[in-house]
Amino acid sequence: MIQTDFNAQRAEGLTYSFEDRLEEPQFIGQQAMRDAVELAEVEVGNTSSARFVEQLLRHAFDDPNLWVGHIKTGVKENNGHPFRIFGYSQSRN
Repeated sequence: MIQTDFNAQRAEGLTYSFEDRLEEPQFIGQQAMRDAVELAEVEVGNTSSARFVEQLLRHAFDDPNLWVGHIKTGVKENNGHPFRIFGYSQSRN
């Protein structure tokens, strides 16, 4: 079964972002994402783990209290490329 509506599975209180969109300038930007990936790889190692994703986003958003509550993965129907969607909560400063 192909699922095209992810809104029905959103957890309340989380912000959702596609992984590739985080590299756009209005979010974090490509260089900041590359830097965050490098730091998270050194700290966690396993790039397939939820812990890695959480560390990645903590560095990317410069928020040590950020937590990831939801990770969705899939394949784009139109081109077959994989994607990840992160549901996270940032601390309120």
